[in-house]
Amino acid sequence: MADNIQEDSKAVIRRLYKEGLNQGNLAVLDEVYAIDAELHFPNTPEDPYGPGFMRQIFATLRNAFPSIRASVDDIVAESDKVISRVVFTGHHEGNAAGRSPFGPLSLWTRIDVYRIFNGKIIEQWADRDELGLLGQLGVVPVPVDHSGQPNRAYAAIPAPPGHREWEEPQSVTPTGE
Repeated sequence: MADNIQEDSKAVIRRLYKEGLNQGNLAVLDEVYAIDAELHFPNTPEDPYGPGFMRQIFATLRNAFPSIRASVDDIVAESDKVISRVVFTGHHEGNAAGRSPFGPLSLWTRIDVYRIFNGKIIEQWADRDELGLLGQLGVVPVPVDHSGQPNRAYAAIPAPPGHREWEEPQSVTPTGE
C-alpha cells in the first residue's frame, strides 16, 4: 500500500513539470498544489502560499525561456515526502532577471522537497542554482577555472551527456531491500 502512495506522489511531481511547465498547462497547478500549500523558496522574503505563486513562476519562466524543458532526472519518495532533482534547459528569448534576451541555451538545476497529502503538494522546499543561471544570463561574472576558461557550471552550455528530455519513467525494481 505504501509503495502505491509513494508512486502516486512521484507521479504528482512528474505531472507538475511535464504538464505544468513543459506543456504550459498552468491549470494543472490548481490540481497538484493544495490551495494553502506552503512554499519555502530562497530569496523570497515571506513564504508564499498556494498554486497562484507557482503560476507566476511558471509563466515567468515560459516567457523568458519559451523553449523551456524540465527533466526530472532523479526522484525519490519516502513517507509523505518526495525529493526531486530537475534539470531545466531553454533558450533565453524573453526578459529574465532584468536581462534582455540573448538566445544561448541555458541549463540549470533545482532540488525540491515536497510534502504530499491526498495527492496534492501541501509544502515545498526549493533550492536552485541561481548563480549558475545568472552567470549564463550575464547578470553576474562567470567564474573561470584554473586554466582561465569559463567554469562549465556557469557558462551557456549544451545539455550534459545522459541528460534526458521528458520521458515516461520506467519501472524499477528495488534491490537489496
